[in-house]
Parts: sequence; structure tokens; C-alpha cells
Amino acid sequence: MVRARLTAVLERAANPRPTYWPAVWGFNEDGGATAKALPWGNSGHLAALAGANALLLIPPNTAALPTGAPVDTLLLA
Repeated sequence: MVRARLTAVLERAANPRPTYWPAVWGFNEDGGATAKALPWGNSGHLAALAGANALLLIPPNTAALPTGAPVDTLLLA
């Protein structure tokens, strides 16, 4: 797991379980790690997973995360 900052607001319904959300991980111009959450509905949404190089760990009962929020990120590639 690495820590990254969200590049945009992540809106979602609160879930009582932790969620792994598909994302694109990268770097900003200052060299800091960033994560862009991809549009995603549920675990059956394979098109979003195909474009992901990382998964964001969204804590239980989290409904939204603002731009710049720190998130734990599991790198896939």
C-alpha cells in the first residue's frame, strides 16, 4: 500500500464494509503520488477494472472523499 491524494471528489453511497475502488495512480508535477478514482458501479463493472492500475481502499461508512484527500492505494501494475 502507498499513500496518494485524490485528484477529484469521490462520491459514493456509504457502505458498512471497506471497499476497493478502481483508480489510476500516478504523480503530480511536484512528484507527489496521486489517484484518480474511475467511474465504477460494483464488482461486476469490469470495464472500469480494465483501465485501473491501482485500487483505492475506501474505509467503512465513507460516503464521499474530497479532492486532495489522502487514500491508501494498492498498486496493480
